[in-house]
This record gives sequence, C-alpha cells and structure tokens, in this order.
Amino acid sequence: MAGAEDFVWPGADTQDAEPSAPSTSAGTPAPLTAPGVVPPLMPGMMMPGMLPGMAMPGMMPGMMPGANPLMMASMMNPMMAMMLGGVGGAAGMAAAGEPKAEEPSKVETPIDNRVRELCRDYGIEDRLMRKLNDVMMRRPDTFEEDLVTVRSRLSKERPDIGVLITQLDRGIFVTRSNIHPDMMAVVNKYKLDDRATQRLVESMRKRKKTMQEDLKAIDVRLASAERPSGLLMTLLQGLDTTGKLPVAPKSLGLPGSYGAEREEKEKERPKERDRDRGDRGRDRERDRDKKRSRSRSRGRRK
Repeated sequence: MAGAEDFVWPGADTQDAEPSAPSTSAGTPAPLTAPGVVPPLMPGMMMPGMLPGMAMPGMMPGMMPGANPLMMASMMNPMMAMMLGGVGGAAGMAAAGEPKAEEPSKVETPIDNRVRELCRDYGIEDRLMRKLNDVMMRRPDTFEEDLVTVRSRLSKERPDIGVLITQLDRGIFVTRSNIHPDMMAVVNKYKLDDRATQRLVESMRKRKKTMQEDLKAIDVRLASAERPSGLLMTLLQGLDTTGKLPVAPKSLGLPGSYGAEREEKEKERPKERDRDRGDRGRDRERDRDKKRSRSRSRGRRK
C-alpha cells in the first residue's frame, strides 16, 4: 500500500515524469485537456495544487468552489441570515409603502357670493348650492335676472330648488325678459303662478304657428275661473296630449262649454213652444173658417 509520500497530488511537479494518457480503472483512456486549461471540477473538489483547508481568494475556508459567498456565510451565521432577510424585506416594504402619485383633482368653480347668500337665506344645502352656482355661471348674460327670479320663486309656497336647477340647465327657465308679450298679458291678467306660467311658455313654444289662436281660446276659458292657474294646467295638459284645447268646464258656462250649450238649448225651447202654439192656433182658425163656409153653403141650398 502506497504511503503519502508515494501519492502524486494533482498539479504536483512532474517534470521528470513523461506525460502519459490517464486511464480509467477499466483501462479506457480518459480525454485529455489542452495544456494550461484547468479541467472542470465536480462540486466539492479543490483546484489542483490546493491542500485541504485552503481556499481561493475571496472564498471562506471550507467553502465549495462556485458557491455564493453570502449564501455560505448566511448558512454558517444565522444572525447574518436574519440581517440579509431584513434588508430584503425592508426594501420590499419601502417599495410597497411608497404613496402613489395623486391624480390631479378637478378644479371646482368658486361659489359666487350672491349665490352663497341666496342659498344661506333659504337653507339650501351645499351640494345643491354648488349645482345652482354651476348652472347659473353658464348663463352670464342673464345671471342677474336669473338670480332675482330664483329668489322670487324660492319665496313662494313649497319651492322646489331641484326643478329650478333643471330648468336652468335645460335652458327653459322662464324670466320676464324671455316671455312673449302676448303670453305675458295673460300671465298678468289672471295672476298666474310660477308653475302655470312655466307650463304656458313650454306649451306655446311648441305651437308658435297657432299661439295667437290658442291664447285667445285660453283667455275665454279663464275669464270666469275662480282658480285660473289650476284650470290652465288642466287645459294645457289636454292641449299637449290631443293638440286641441279641451272645452271649458260646465260650471263656467262659457262659450263652448257643456253648460253653455245646455243654456242655449233651454233658451231656444220657449221659442219653439211659441212657434208650436202659433201654428196650432192658425190651424184652429182655418178649421173654423172651413166649418163656417160649409154651414153657409148648406143654408143657401135650403
């Protein structure tokens, strides 16, 4: 059995020895490598010329060639492993904790002081105040008049700010400056409320060709009404539905109403009775004349 001194270490000085092809245990020659090229190492093997316990530069003692130094160090030092894990976790937490860039918020239109005062006077909440301000700011030409009209309507019984905002937004908000003079005459004559005035303007805008005739017919029907605004709402509903103004209620006794027609018929009946009586009287006189003429003719014959 060969001793340590007889063992030829890999990479030992072999100048006196003639190079020969290494062979396997089975006698098959192993592949040769080019001169000066280190043959590939298996895991756990050391470089040629290295003694056990020696390490390559930058390696820790006992480290396998090709291993990650930090990984090997963390395996041998649990504290270092915890520190390395903490560094990675802290980096991840820092990345996750970074605040996202805030999206630019929409610039809100500042509330006009006059609108704010109006809403404060009538207890209008902030959400509706902002909507009212936005729609009114889109109507700069009529802002002052709109403000006066809105205040006037809010001072009436049971005002609806939501309806006013919708009318302003749709461009159908009625002020005295945008009402036709003929319609304004009817409004003033019968002191129509805001709802009836708004409805009248909306209906007449759809019937510009027949507006004059419609207003005359409406004037006739409202002449004897105790509540003109309520009657007008009913008439306009029928007008918008059928295209014709409904006849006036019986209680009004107006031309074209059922009550008026009945009264006219009642007035005509006495005249018809007088005519019938006159006709019957004439018939009787004729019968008498005939009888007299007959009796005279008989007396002459005798």
